[in-house]
Amino acid sequence: MRNQLNIINIFFFTILALVLFSESVHSAVIKLKTGNSVKGEVIEETEHYIKIDFYGTPLTFFFEDIESIDADDEKLASPEKEAYSYFKKGIEYALEGRFKEAEEELKKSLEIKFDFGCQNVYKLIKDLNKGDIEEKYALIMLKGANSIINQEYQQGIIEFQKALEICTDCSYVYLGLGFIYLSLQDCEKANENFLKAKELYQSKNDYEVIQKINEFMKQCSNN
Repeated sequence: MRNQLNIINIFFFTILALVLFSESVHSAVIKLKTGNSVKGEVIEETEHYIKIDFYGTPLTFFFEDIESIDADDEKLASPEKEAYSYFKKGIEYALEGRFKEAEEELKKSLEIKFDFGCQNVYKLIKDLNKGDIEEKYALIMLKGANSIINQEYQQGIIEFQKALEICTDCSYVYLGLGFIYLSLQDCEKANENFLKAKELYQSKNDYEVIQKINEFMKQCSNN
């Protein structure tokens, strides 16, 4: 059980990161000093910060935290969008229980544009097909993640609440709820769930994820 939940944990955070796989052509790529990169349409820029549209949510980044800002290369837009299309199709197939086809679509996405996150999703589906992971655990996270990707946030809340009935101390569930409430601009509930997730990740010494949670929480203090 513990091994299965750890695999789903990695998978869910990967899905969350893939939300950054934006379809926007007229966008900027912001590389933070933490090493993370975010891409989105620029909606405001001042002498102190830049604000981008992050899947319908305005996110603010202060220049003191930014290493570089680059214009998105429009020449890469078409293959990137094609790769993202294969990724979404793979998720759709997985939700329908068509795991072999899901694996094929994710493989196509990787062949067009390598992405570490997509690679981990591909690995999860392969493990499912080999019988290394129970289907019910993967489907919970697939449904929740798909709700985030499609901005169906209320449905996402329902899915993750179901997950909490199965696992009350699963850090990835609180992380998902935190991101959804952040997207809904409900900072009180977002921080409540982020703090629960952070506490659980600290017990695992998973500092990479903690760093990402801190960045998400900072958005509430900036907005």
